[in-house]
Amino acid sequence: LQFAPMLPAAWQGYHCHVAYCGARVRIDVTAQGVCLTLEQGAPLRVRLYGTAVRLQKNRPVRRALR
Repeated sequence: LQFAPMLPAAWQGYHCHVAYCGARVRIDVTAQGVCLTLEQGAPLRVRLYGTAVRLQKNRPVRRALR
């Protein structure tokens, strides 16, 4: 999975969920940054803005918005 979230200028933020191979990932996007949280499933490797990130259950990964 690869993520490269954007935030439209008129929005304050948004969140969504992605289900993949038994995992459930919450994605929160605000002007302060992006937060990926594995809510369900085994640890998962994803790419965020092209960089590999390992998600573990209930351990949020935060990065600056690009």
